[in-house]
Amino acid sequence: MMPDAKTDPPGNLLAYRRANCLRIDRVVLSGLAESDARFLEAGVIVGRTRSMTPTSKEIANGRLWLTSAFAKWPSSPSVTYGLGAFHQAGGDCRSALTFYDKTLALEPLHEAAQLGRLICLSYVKQHAEAIAQAGSMLAANIEEGETRYWRAWNERELGKLVEARADSDRMKQILYNDRAMTLAGQIEYDQDTLEIAEKDLADAARLNPINCIAPWYLGLVQLKRQAWTPTADAFAKAMSCYESAVAYDRAKLAEMQKAENVDESFRASQIAGFEAAIKDDSSQVSASAFNAAVNYARGNNREKALAFCDLAARDPDRVKQAAELRAMIVKSPT
Repeated sequence: MMPDAKTDPPGNLLAYRRANCLRIDRVVLSGLAESDARFLEAGVIVGRTRSMTPTSKEIANGRLWLTSAFAKWPSSPSVTYGLGAFHQAGGDCRSALTFYDKTLALEPLHEAAQLGRLICLSYVKQHAEAIAQAGSMLAANIEEGETRYWRAWNERELGKLVEARADSDRMKQILYNDRAMTLAGQIEYDQDTLEIAEKDLADAARLNPINCIAPWYLGLVQLKRQAWTPTADAFAKAMSCYESAVAYDRAKLAEMQKAENVDESFRASQIAGFEAAIKDDSSQVSASAFNAAVNYARGNNREKALAFCDLAARDPDRVKQAAELRAMIVKSPT
């Protein structure tokens, strides 16, 4: 129960109501929750959101307020959903699913919990269950655009391209962002509808220049067409994109390593994430360079082919492969 005017100074109640009206004021709500245990509900509201670089105090408070609220109000969908969102934001989808399930047991039509559950099921690769979740959401007219996106994503993972394409086509009528256009282009590429795939992937690349999947798949589209120079050019663009991604990841990694007053568990998870991204994106840099080299060679552009061979060889895991390609290019007739 929240304090009322008989037991609490009017100033605190007014501050709470103002901080929880129209726009959430995290600073005011946090102060109330820290200074007066009766304002635990204010802490629940704060715990359901998170800043971009949460401090150790912020995460500790969020965890404390939400777990305390769960102990006090175990049948509150707001609290169970808050715990689900808290765990999901921290990258722990398995724990998040536990609390999304509790929320939906209490309030079956809780839309945010249903979407959170769908996303987390996708991340933990429970594809069939995610598809079932999406189906129940569509039946209830919940977040059709996002629901179609995630159902198509899971259907593609299972190789159900006809179903994925149907959801993707409907999704494109509702959502228009680089994430949606990229998925649509991937599915269309898988089905060899290359003209439509090229358009959607080009839109994705235009909407978000740091979306590296789009230029990579544009290269694959041209490869299916056996258009060697356009293929090479697309992979060269993908290489530049992945190089920028690596630089960004390294900068964010250094920033997180040096950040002060950051929750150590959050720091560790972020560092692990950036290190994994650097490894994956670095591999994509050399893969893009290698693909560009192969296709410049096919297009009889020996100079560019050799240059991209050298770029691919910067990756220790691709040295041998690049050396073999270079030898083939050098030996081939001009």
